[in-house]
Amino acid sequence: MIPFWLRVYRLLIMVIVPSILNGFFNLLILLKVKVSSRQLSKNQMKIKTINSNGKCLCDRDVSLLKHMLFIHIVFVIGWAPINLLPLIGIYIKIPFLVDLFLRLLPPLSLLINILDLFLYNHELRQYLKEQFFLKTLL
Repeated sequence: MIPFWLRVYRLLIMVIVPSILNGFFNLLILLKVKVSSRQLSKNQMKIKTINSNGKCLCDRDVSLLKHMLFIHIVFVIGWAPINLLPLIGIYIKIPFLVDLFLRLLPPLSLLINILDLFLYNHELRQYLKEQFFLKTLL
């Protein structure tokens, strides 16, 4: 029998701390992008939204924010349930099919993140196409 504190520790290390770090680093990235967006001329960027400070959020910033939220939500949905399962399992009996489904969520989350990387990153797709076609031609 695994002690309760160890189950809470596992949840903290596997979900909560990475979520906080992910949020922190995403915030740093968003701030850097926002600074670079301000440096671009206004006629190149179409202003989409204005926040409470009156500063502009450009289309690029909003798109990046949506993408970061999507990745974060996929991570939490993929990893939180399987790490909450040992805590909930103390109090209620978890059916086998529910347990099996929850064990499929982390690899599915990873697959979605990898596919998103390929779909979202044009430079990576271009590089992999060049590498793949180069090796098949040789």
